[in-house]
Amino acid sequence: MATATQHENVYEIPEGHFDVPEGYVGNLTDDQQAKLRQLWAGFFDVLSKAKGTADGAARSGAGAADEFETDPKKSNIPKGDDAKDLKKAEDERKSMNDLITEYGADTVRDKAWRFVAFDHPDTGLLRFLRARKWDVDRALAMLASTIKWRLDTNVDELAEGGDEKNQKIEKFLEQSDSGKVYAMANSKALQPIVYIHVKKHFTRGQPSESMQKFIMSALETNRLLIVPPNDKVVLVFDMKGFGISNMDFGSILYTLKCLEAYYPESLGFLAIHRAPFIFSGFWLLIKPLLDPVVRSKVGFTQKPKDLEDRIPIDRLVPSVDGEMVTEFEFVPPQAGENKLQQDEEGRKREKGRYMELATEYEDATREWIQLGSNDPKIMDKRALLAKKLRIQQYAMEPYFRGRTVLHRNNTIDGTGRVTWYYKQRDGRTQKHVLGRKHCTHTLKREVKEIEEEGVSVQEAQARTDKALAAKD
Repeated sequence: MATATQHENVYEIPEGHFDVPEGYVGNLTDDQQAKLRQLWAGFFDVLSKAKGTADGAARSGAGAADEFETDPKKSNIPKGDDAKDLKKAEDERKSMNDLITEYGADTVRDKAWRFVAFDHPDTGLLRFLRARKWDVDRALAMLASTIKWRLDTNVDELAEGGDEKNQKIEKFLEQSDSGKVYAMANSKALQPIVYIHVKKHFTRGQPSESMQKFIMSALETNRLLIVPPNDKVVLVFDMKGFGISNMDFGSILYTLKCLEAYYPESLGFLAIHRAPFIFSGFWLLIKPLLDPVVRSKVGFTQKPKDLEDRIPIDRLVPSVDGEMVTEFEFVPPQAGENKLQQDEEGRKREKGRYMELATEYEDATREWIQLGSNDPKIMDKRALLAKKLRIQQYAMEPYFRGRTVLHRNNTIDGTGRVTWYYKQRDGRTQKHVLGRKHCTHTLKREVKEIEEEGVSVQEAQARTDKALAAKD
């Protein structure tokens, strides 16, 4: 039930419930566990074979432009789904071979753990397994391809730059400042909702390279809103007012390419909302080029009720006729807001602690692989280390991630909690807090109970569940 807060017109609503689907951490069959062990073994094998000398900084500047054809007629994307799949397999195998030829083991390992970030380390690998239908060899090639893309594009430098540094990129900050793209609220499935108001975007309004960098930065930033065990977002393309000058094939295809190839299993649903008739011709060009999994998640909607099964009307922004009156407001970056990035001693200390935990996790995983079964002690050890890694990632964040509007407007608090305010037409405001179960305060308490009181991982988590249930 909703609980009152110190402000009479603000009341907190329950976080909501997310059933962990099969194939995710916490709900794996024996066969899926075996495939996960095999993929970890494959990753370690890639590290042993990586003999290159490149360090990931070969291209100048953060978010180096990806080589991507912006004209759909020249994209060379096969229109048949079987042909698409065959080409993906070939491209990913080539990328894996290029990765181990161009980059060294330390560089590949470091980039892989940067990609893990807040996630349970198994979560990322399971994304690739699900995306490639539990074919371990293909999942490994896809994982390697993603690591190579992250190295080639220096995407982590974009995340580290934040708005303060990235505003030096031509027309970069205008993409957020204009209100054309922003995150607001969560769906019923606890997936963050990202709006793209297409009428505010003009194809020739910014260099394509700047747009690519903004897309990469946005993908990284919106990961901050994902609360375990959910790992997906909802995209709402608001097409009202769309015209030919707004049709940016390159940006659309690049966004969907990234979601499919480099952030697999990250898209929950894509709503093409209030599309005018003129868009139908463009859709006929785009649709055959889409990955079939991405295509299956696209739906056309016209009214708020068409979204109601996924997004409550009282969480829809007013510009799409929702009942919420809260509007997005861009808070500009402040000089010096990322000053901890200049603390070299702090950066070295916090990253060193993280990588020590990563090494422990890898060692425990190698034990798990050698045993070939789910030994309770090893599983508990890996679960405990996953909690410690998440805690340390948040300790490391201010040194390695630049602040965004989500930091400045306090939507995220630096501990893993996400807080939204949904102001309603009746003057009351819903407060929606997500992530208490996996925030650093909770995880630190669980780690203490496990290590000092001797309780099991399961008991520590059960205590958390009980406390949160009482709060709701």
